[in-house]
Amino acid sequence: MHPMIMLTSRNEGLIYLNGVYQGEIRKDAPLMRPVSPFGAVNLEFKPFLPMALSTIVKIVFSNGKPVRESIRPDSGMSVVSWPFGITEIALSANLIHSSAPYVKTLAGAGRMFKYIKTPAFCYLETEFQGRISAHGLPKDAQEPVFAEGEGVLYVSGTTEEGLRYALVLTQTGEHLLLNVTGKEITFLPGGKIRVIQALGDLAGHETEEIFAQKEAHFEKESAQMKKNPTGEFRSVTPVECAVCAAEAVIFGMDEEFEGYLSPAFHMDEKTREIISRASGACPLRFTPPDGRSAIAVLYDIAPGLREGAPVYYKGEMIDGEWKIIDMKAW
Repeated sequence: MHPMIMLTSRNEGLIYLNGVYQGEIRKDAPLMRPVSPFGAVNLEFKPFLPMALSTIVKIVFSNGKPVRESIRPDSGMSVVSWPFGITEIALSANLIHSSAPYVKTLAGAGRMFKYIKTPAFCYLETEFQGRISAHGLPKDAQEPVFAEGEGVLYVSGTTEEGLRYALVLTQTGEHLLLNVTGKEITFLPGGKIRVIQALGDLAGHETEEIFAQKEAHFEKESAQMKKNPTGEFRSVTPVECAVCAAEAVIFGMDEEFEGYLSPAFHMDEKTREIISRASGACPLRFTPPDGRSAIAVLYDIAPGLREGAPVYYKGEMIDGEWKIIDMKAW
């Protein structure tokens, strides 16, 4: 199969390939173009945004796959090397920001703080007896609130994406004891902190971690996997059933994994090992050349580069539910 690139972006704009205009790109309309199995591909993305610069990237291909050393996530791209010779390149707009940081003095817990935010980072500045300390916040952190308790200083707030964050500092504000971000953060009696994280799998699992203060620092006291809080997830298509089964292998949920299989099917160890090394699973973006049904398991190769491998499956409706009757990675 001749190598192809699929160009995507959350922003609309114009695309140039090796200096030649290719057309417009939209979120719901990626561009597909053939490329040479070997050599460099130069891309220029001109977003339709008033405060954006062109994104110019160079990707080198070898034997139809992107070379990891040529991927620079800080240049405005992320890449997925899909099976069957297709490489997805997601381009982002380089927005023009003011060079001056946003600085605001905040009051709380009987003292003053500085909240400092730039396009690249965000942090909180504290001062005690003339000594200034800086503590990192999530890049998109909104202004925090402050409270005292259990001999420490609590800093908490939300991000622009709706996540929660919390920092625990010494009473002087000089030393960081804990820094967490999650879907939910709860301050429990006894100075403990509960952090709920969305696992990001199709079935909607969450992780719950409890942190407790041990002398001059915080330690993770417990951690457990929790099912979807909105109710039991049921796959309604064969591909959803296959993705959930693969994710159960990846996250070590053996009991749930068995629930997606036909009682007569047992996965071979080679396929299980291939799936377990992945960081995630998803529906395959393209139909395999042989027409078989497949999902993709994804491996983190380098910053900004992931590689997908096919996992073939067969599904069957058994007692009103989709079950996997065959799954293999070849």
